[in-house]
Amino acid sequence: MGLRDRLKAKLLAELAPSPPPSGAAHDGGGGSAPAKGHGHDHGHGHGHDHGEHGTCDCHDHDAEDAEATDGVNADPNVVPDYPAAVGKFAWTPIPHVWDEWNGRTLDAAKWHDHNPGWKGRKPGLFHPKNVRVAKSQLILTACCEDDGQCAIDWPDGYERFTTAFVRAKKPVLYGYFECRAKPMASAASSAFWFSNNQRDRWTEIDVFELARARGHECTYHMNAHVFRMPTRDVGLDKNQKPLSHPGVWTNSCALCDDFHTFGLDWTPEALTWVVDGRPVRSLPNTYWHQPLFMNFDSETMVGPNWFGLPDPAELPSEFIIDYVRAWTKTPL
Repeated sequence: MGLRDRLKAKLLAELAPSPPPSGAAHDGGGGSAPAKGHGHDHGHGHGHDHGEHGTCDCHDHDAEDAEATDGVNADPNVVPDYPAAVGKFAWTPIPHVWDEWNGRTLDAAKWHDHNPGWKGRKPGLFHPKNVRVAKSQLILTACCEDDGQCAIDWPDGYERFTTAFVRAKKPVLYGYFECRAKPMASAASSAFWFSNNQRDRWTEIDVFELARARGHECTYHMNAHVFRMPTRDVGLDKNQKPLSHPGVWTNSCALCDDFHTFGLDWTPEALTWVVDGRPVRSLPNTYWHQPLFMNFDSETMVGPNWFGLPDPAELPSEFIIDYVRAWTKTPL
């Protein structure tokens, strides 16, 4: 480890939050995650332990001290896990969607702990209780509420399952966006995506939608949607029927078994999806020129060819995001 890395490790140790109180939900001894690192050096350091199962956490996160602490976020010396591009560009961090989760709670200056305009994909209800920061990681949880431990005010059409949503407060337009994450080991989805629903324009880019559901364990689902555009001459039909550009890539093993880096290279010319430093798909950028909001979420995705309802025996299950980083890039 070089001097700069040793100094950063020392600073991270000084800034690290106190351990969570005894009995905190979902904080058990399941798998281990390597410590954060620079670029694609993620294989060293002390691990973070998170159990896949536990009890429902009904703690009111809004009542916590919401002090925002960036710590060593947006380090200009960090480059993405994208070897094909690293040596060709200068990388400038985008601080408002860069987070190492070094604070005790979600940074309220950057993120919503819910979706301000959507309650969730029925029957799963997005609930802020399922969003937490612990041990320098963002954790989104899906729960089955059959035991009645949590008093849930269920809107019409929602029942039994609660999930989670985190949304950026400021949009982005173009850049390279990367997270290091371990998806849920259940049929509740784990997703990283961008969207913006405006009156005259509504587009979306799905970096991934993943689940440990039968037939989908190794499948990396990607998409790019056009739901609404300001004119009728952009390829939509006369009734503004949405356009979708789905894509899949198959990994050699279940994606929820370990941490991976997932990236989106979004330029005015193209969209490129990257997994563990390897480009797996590229699409010409015909429509996606609208500032979009970054999202992380979990949903109950019921329908033909989708994941189906999660097995309550697999819940609670956790979608763990080790970091999210973003850059603009300039050719060297």
